[in-house]
Amino acid sequence: MFQIINMTCGEKMIIDGEINPQVFILCQLLHKTTNKCIFLVCLHLKSKIENHSRRQAQIKIVLESIKLHLKGSSWMHNLPTPQNAPLLMCGDFNGEPFESFHSLIVNDGSLNLKDAYTLADGTKVPTTVKYKYNNGKEEFFNRAIDYCFYNPKAMHLQNYLELPKNDKTIMEIGLPNLNYSSDHLSLICDFKFI
Repeated sequence: MFQIINMTCGEKMIIDGEINPQVFILCQLLHKTTNKCIFLVCLHLKSKIENHSRRQAQIKIVLESIKLHLKGSSWMHNLPTPQNAPLLMCGDFNGEPFESFHSLIVNDGSLNLKDAYTLADGTKVPTTVKYKYNNGKEEFFNRAIDYCFYNPKAMHLQNYLELPKNDKTIMEIGLPNLNYSSDHLSLICDFKFI
């Protein structure tokens, strides 16, 4: 269905002179049926709640790389402007919508990105539920840290896999468990080119 046109892997992000092991991949795909290009970005940002500023710095690097990638792809015919480019940015961002990395993404007018899993009222359903021991005490963590950002000026969100709410097994055991094999719930969306 797709042909790889270009792919770049950001293997190392250098922040404040320190190498971060997180990676991101930018991939330009040609949809064979429509002859339209789609830009796919997959990433995994620094974990732990206390790493707000590191995630912000990482997203700055990723957004700049996306813009350079889009600008460098201007030789392709039928390529829209960056504001209208079919762009998906998905992954484990390890941070919630109140963090500064999120506002950097949604307020970047040159990319027009919106999260498919943010509800109309601005809330997000948790994508990871865990029980952890902290100082000998079990703590419950219920966080919305995974995203599927897309450009609504280029793609229409047709469907998405609804995340389980108040699932008994998840609430009692957390993730992973026998019904859900990962510590994160899958985000699955159907998009249509505009």
